[in-house]
Amino acid sequence: MWAHYADSYTGLVLCFDEQHEFFNRRRSENDEFYFVRRVVYSDRPAVSMATLDGDALLVTKGTKWAYEREWRMLVPLKDAKRSLLIRGDAVHLFAFPPDALKGIILGAHAVVAIETSLQSLLRDRPALRHVYLSRAMLDLDTRSVKVSWPSVGE
Repeated sequence: MWAHYADSYTGLVLCFDEQHEFFNRRRSENDEFYFVRRVVYSDRPAVSMATLDGDALLVTKGTKWAYEREWRMLVPLKDAKRSLLIRGDAVHLFAFPPDALKGIILGAHAVVAIETSLQSLLRDRPALRHVYLSRAMLDLDTRSVKVSWPSVGE
């Protein structure tokens, strides 16, 4: 996650409450939007090209990525609140309720200015005061990432 999605430990990861109603807004049993689900890891195609299913295509990854234990929620692009062009790539931003956010983890190499800005944002916006801010630390002995979270009630 850190190397691929958080720009080699310089970015951040948002931690959501997966039980929040925002992540379970499926409108019908056949609706493939607005609910969180596990990514399926498979090296065999989930469908043939003749019966290509966009949903299966968007929630299936090769088994070499299984260590990510990823979850996804599909949302139509028309629901994006804002779209940006960053380094030539379209980035679509979606709104979510502030109480669905539990925490923010800064990458081990994130600059201090980002941490300072986030501390101010979380302090100055009452709807975000419940959000924990932590920083990932690299453990070179075990080649892993460690994150410490405050105890409940702190």
